[in-house]
Parts: sequence; C-alpha cells; structure tokens
Amino acid sequence: MMLKTGNRIGGKWVVVVACALWILSAAGVVQAAPGSFPLAFQARKGDHTITLLGTIHAGQSTMYPMPRTLYDALQASDALVFEIDIDPDALSGVESLLGEKSRLPDETNLFEVLSSDMFFKLERKLQPYGIHLIERLQFEPWFFSLIINSLPMGSGQLDVKQGVETHLRNRREVEGKPVLSLETLEEQVAYFRMESIEDQTEVLRFFLQSLEAQEESMDALLDAWKTGDVDHFEQELTKLSSADVPDRIQAFWAGLIHSRNRTMLNRMLALSDEYARLYVAVGTLHLVGPDGVVSGLETSGYRVERIIYKDMEGPSADPLKGGAE
Repeated sequence: MMLKTGNRIGGKWVVVVACALWILSAAGVVQAAPGSFPLAFQARKGDHTITLLGTIHAGQSTMYPMPRTLYDALQASDALVFEIDIDPDALSGVESLLGEKSRLPDETNLFEVLSSDMFFKLERKLQPYGIHLIERLQFEPWFFSLIINSLPMGSGQLDVKQGVETHLRNRREVEGKPVLSLETLEEQVAYFRMESIEDQTEVLRFFLQSLEAQEESMDALLDAWKTGDVDHFEQELTKLSSADVPDRIQAFWAGLIHSRNRTMLNRMLALSDEYARLYVAVGTLHLVGPDGVVSGLETSGYRVERIIYKDMEGPSADPLKGGAE
C-alpha cells in the first residue's frame, strides 16, 4: 500500500538537521560552566603553525569565555578553519541537497522499510517535537538518525549559535580573516548516508536504543570537555570498535571518524601551504587516537604539543564583533 507523503523537510528542521551533520561526529553536546579548558594543541613545522581546538558544535552561553591563550592564537592566525562552515544564507541549498539525498524510491516508503515496532518507537520519540512520520514517509532511515541526534537543539535545550564554531566566528579576532572548510556539505552527507537501506536501518536502531542512555553520559562528556580529558575521548573511540558493537555500526563510525580524519588532515596540510598560521577547530574525537589528526600531523613532520593553560587565564578584552559578551 502506498501512503501519501510530505515533500519538504520543514522549517527549523532544515537548520537543525544540517547542524546535526556536525554534531554526530563531535564529542557530544553539553552545557559547560564558565571557565572551560578544552583540549587544544599547537603544531609547528618550520615557519608553519597550526592551532588545533577540539570543539562542541552546540551548547549554551555559559561555556564561555575560554582561556585567553585560545583567543590570542586566533588573533595571530591567518585563517580560521572548520570541518564545514554552513552559511545561513545558503539554507535553501541545504534543503535541496538533503531532499535529494534522503529520498526513498517512489515505490516504497518508511513504513515498509522499518519493522512496525521500530516505526512506532521512532514515531513516539519524535512526536513530542512536532515531527510526525506520516508526513515524512519518503525519507530514508539515515535522515532520522540525524534527527534523533539533533533533538536537544529542536527542544531548545542546546543552541548551535552557542557552539564553539559560532562563538569563534563571532569573535572580533576573526575580522578580516578567511573562514575556510575542510569538507563540503555533500561529502558530509555521503559519510552519513550508507548505501544499503539495511545498514541505514541498523544504524537508526542503534541510535534509538542508545537515546535513553544519552543523558546519563552528558555529565561525563561535560567534565571531559571542560578539563580536556584526552583519556576519556580515547576511551570513547575504543568503545565504538569494541567486540559488542555490531559490524555495521563499527563500519559506520570508521567512515564517520577515521575516513574523515584522513580527508581533513590532507586538506589541512594543503591549506598550510597557503596560510602559514592556521587556526583549526574540529570535533574533539577527530583529534585523538592513533588515527586522529594530531597523530597524522606528527607523521607529517609536525612537532605537536598540547596547549597547557595558566591557572587563572581570563577572557581577552574586546571579545565579540557586537561588543557584548
């Protein structure tokens, strides 16, 4: 039986889902107290310097300020670099891309793809946020994995405007500097959109099952990001490849983390030929581990040192373009 389906993703969820492309591969989305000391590194090779900052892509205003050292390095840089810089003026293009890449074939729909138990569980999770599956039956399962991971933003608990990338972009130190991307939106979508509908369904099932445990891990993620606890993030990477994680889920994370690490590293190195002093802000999980960006820079001949903050570092003066903290 074919059911009538909606044709558009819808209003605020275009923004929310686009931002979820960041969030799923980051350390998490948490609220930090003032005085956060995130994991950061400085890499040097000859006359070239790369400052690396591990980010959280959505949060709250209480995460700031960060240590003065990070703002001073931003001031001294020639360019600011993110995983991807989503231009708010291009949201119509985002909706078109997501619509194109997330559509099921015309002869089927989500109700036929998912088991009835999974379909109605997903419906129950999304309904409180004003998302009704009957209006979204033509979307592939991977699209709903992104929605599940963007629920804190949809509920207003977290705000991408308070994420580290947005905070940095609005700093006065960035004025006059190019803001560059290590990936395109099309590339990020390709990593999330596994070709097999069966694989997409298993990933969606994994996120639905882990949704209830998500809140319990927030405090640990909060403490890890605030203190720059590299051991915690390395343990998170280890968990993703443990024996009790299904092969399809391991393959998903391998593409989302390790494959992207290689791409971002190569483009970072290419940009360093053009800009002697780069300031690179990416999700914290991309920095750590044997396949992380830090390890890749060391292999490429850079001398990498962790940034150690002074105990009582304060915010830099004249902080935001608008003149208000």
